[in-house]
Amino acid sequence: MTLAEVKAWVAAAKADGWSCEGTYEPNESVEHAATLKRDGFHVLTIMRSETQASISAWGPDELHIEVPVIYDFDELRAGVNRCGYCGDRRKPTVRIGFAGRCCQECREKNVEFVETTGWYN
Repeated sequence: MTLAEVKAWVAAAKADGWSCEGTYEPNESVEHAATLKRDGFHVLTIMRSETQASISAWGPDELHIEVPVIYDFDELRAGVNRCGYCGDRRKPTVRIGFAGRCCQECREKNVEFVETTGWYN
């Protein structure tokens, strides 16, 4: 995402009722690194420069969610049912690795590559 897209995403989320605080305050401004929360969802944003602009999101189950480029809470919520491997939205998702999200079928195909010896250290 571009810096402008991340800033627009954060502004839209705040307008939609998300709480927002500085991730690294007092050492870094909320305009550069912000943590947003709503209904169990947790979003970390970096807005330092064009090369350091990103959004990461986790659902109430603490698993990663793909972030839509344009803020849409319904789309973000729907992400708890989207497999990070095949993209299917019709099956329940489960954990793979540290905070990955996938359907059971993709977990069975990929777990040996993701959760190798010592992956959790």
